[in-house]
Amino acid sequence: MRTALSIFVLACAAAPCGAASFSLGGASGYPGQRVSVPVRLNGGFSVTGYDFKVHYDRGIMSFSGANFVKVNGINRYSAKEASNGDIAVEARAETMPPSVGTINAKVVDLNFDIRSSAPPGSRGSVRFIGPAHVRISNTSTAIASTGGAGTVAVAAPPTPTPRRPPPGADLTTASPHTPPPRERPTLPPSLKPPPRRPR
Repeated sequence: MRTALSIFVLACAAAPCGAASFSLGGASGYPGQRVSVPVRLNGGFSVTGYDFKVHYDRGIMSFSGANFVKVNGINRYSAKEASNGDIAVEARAETMPPSVGTINAKVVDLNFDIRSSAPPGSRGSVRFIGPAHVRISNTSTAIASTGGAGTVAVAAPPTPTPRRPPPGADLTTASPHTPPPRERPTLPPSLKPPPRRPR
């Protein structure tokens, strides 16, 4: 019994006990609009870093950067896109921090610009590829599970509302403006032409 307990304690010291998992959220927006897809790390573990990769639909949107949620002890964050639509996300501590943050929440927002050519009603996917990891120290890592695929739904832009007259305006008695008749200029006698002689 003591031997089994010792093995369990050593295993917990090398990797998180339980199920660390990453999950993707969804978003919606109009063509030309920027949206954010949240990524969450679940499990409530004390980690010094993490990494994962996602692939997104480049025909519907383009990657425009990431907003990381800062974690105590982690001081290096990066999100790099490859030419094929893969995004590598990494957060890590350069040196072992004196205290380690516990994560059980959103860790990053991945930002995408919906292409102006994306048809309303279409959907672009964001999905995990390859293994994901969490770091317990600078030398120890554990594999984290990934679940769900993020979806970016393209909505039709709202139709502009026609302008209406202000409340209380009475349009029934309104009459069109009649311009005044044109007046002929009056010439002084010296400039008046001589009368025509009868033929």
